[in-house]
Amino acid sequence: MTNQNANNSLYGIIVADNNSIDNTEEIIDFIRNFSQYKINYIIEKKQGISYVRNVNREETPTECPFYIDFASASKDWITNIRRIISKIKPNVLVNPIYLLNLDNM
Repeated sequence: MTNQNANNSLYGIIVADNNSIDNTEEIIDFIRNFSQYKINYIIEKKQGISYVRNVNREETPTECPFYIDFASASKDWITNIRRIISKIKPNVLVNPIYLLNLDNM
């Protein structure tokens, strides 16, 4: 995610730790030292993707968060996502991309 060609002030990265048993926090601290992007690390003890996404939503100051479950993306990935958001105006995007506009449901 840190190789994006989009302006780094347009997005941030949140890493959610959902009871990992590795050294995720140490790795994130190391990456923060070299990254020009804002990287937040949060811990969610309640097990499950829905709990993680809910805490991420609380921590994300944006109208349309985008959730991905991987750390690699093409350089223009965020630029393309922003195009989708500006055209369709979904409330939430989830990878793989499912467009949800809850206002129209």
